[in-house]
Amino acid sequence: MPNLSDLLGSYFPQYVAGVTSARKLRGGGHGPGIVQDSGLVVHSGGHMGAFSGQAYLPQALPAGVSGTDIQ
Repeated sequence: MPNLSDLLGSYFPQYVAGVTSARKLRGGGHGPGIVQDSGLVVHSGGHMGAFSGQAYLPQALPAGVSGTDIQ
């Protein structure tokens, strides 16, 4: 699994807070890391050897590009 702290840089604390909040709502446990707010969108999941995910800043997308275009 990649080092998300390195990949997300200054956005990593926002990611951790979002994942922690989502897990509390789900009642704990493991599962995909999903953060979706106005300043950061991250979808990550999988297991060792089969990790996948997307991360983007909605405000930084070029005009005419939406989050559904991110693969």
